[in-house]
Amino acid sequence: MRNFNEVRKEFPGLDKWHYLDTAATGLIPRRTLNAVNNCLKDQLTDGELKYLDWLREAEKVREKIAKLINASTREIAFVKNTSEGLSIIANGLKLKKNDNVILNDLEFPANVYPWMKKAKLKFVKNKEGKIELEDIEEAIDENTKAVSISSVQFSTGFRVELERLGKICRDKGIYLIVDGIQSIGALEMDVKKYNIDFLSCGSYKWLISPPGLGFLYISERVMNELEVTEIGWMSVKDPFNYYDYRLEFDSSARRFECGNLAFPLIYGLGASLDLINEVGIKVIEKRIVRLNRLLTEDLERMNVEVASPLEDKYRSGIVLFNVKNEREIAERLRRNKVIISVRKGIRVSIHFYNNEDDLDKLVNVIKRYAFKN
Repeated sequence: MRNFNEVRKEFPGLDKWHYLDTAATGLIPRRTLNAVNNCLKDQLTDGELKYLDWLREAEKVREKIAKLINASTREIAFVKNTSEGLSIIANGLKLKKNDNVILNDLEFPANVYPWMKKAKLKFVKNKEGKIELEDIEEAIDENTKAVSISSVQFSTGFRVELERLGKICRDKGIYLIVDGIQSIGALEMDVKKYNIDFLSCGSYKWLISPPGLGFLYISERVMNELEVTEIGWMSVKDPFNYYDYRLEFDSSARRFECGNLAFPLIYGLGASLDLINEVGIKVIEKRIVRLNRLLTEDLERMNVEVASPLEDKYRSGIVLFNVKNEREIAERLRRNKVIISVRKGIRVSIHFYNNEDDLDKLVNVIKRYAFKN
């Protein structure tokens, strides 16, 4: 499906809004709602009789996730959200007293708080909304255990050069840990090419799925270097052998899944991934970057200060810009059916279901109200 007018029909929310706020919460397509409801209807009418079907569907969705990021199914665990995945990593790594983890001063708290009790933190400062890889490399010392970074920063939309960063980390013998929630579903991700050791991602933003579900990627290369800190009946090799209490962890990332999974949400994520795959992640990324460029060009023509990087290699689905009275402008936009977020400026987030009309509506409201005396 590459006709974006057809894509938009999947999203009834677009009949109501010019929705430019996926970085906060993505719209879900009709098929995703139907998939969630169908799973719940199974439980409504048949209770546990469909349990094996739910397990089989979970494995199919695990395969879809793995394919999207170029991983194996053995390297994928389901989690509740990005924060849980990052906490599993932080709590499971065997960190010594003087070990440090490198972060940066643009990170969302989900990628800061899990580390605060586990390691010494070294923050790299951004430069005009960018995180320079040279600064990260310079911050690495003999006690550095990992670099933990968002693939796209939630405020400025800065897209890190993961392939370069992965090489730096691999050469230095440290872990690369990625918060992928602001990129996966919008931009290509290749965990092998980028030498990523761990990645956590929730599903309710660019993966256009309901909240309450995410996934954790753990490279097979470092699987046994992460301790299991939350243990449940599904963590072991033979979980359905109920009366033989042997704590032998599953050899895959499933060891980090404590108990029953959120099957209705997994069904929903599977349907959303089907739509993403029908369009194609390369096509989606190309469209998002093009719309980003169109918007920033319009803003610059109006002499609006754009706080997001303008080089294509750093572009993502997020555009941040500054206007006076941003709260008032945000309210004006909402009254005109344009949904955005305020994050130290006006944050616009563009997904593949958006089009030029959405951007034109935004720009016209800015023209009308941002420059009034």
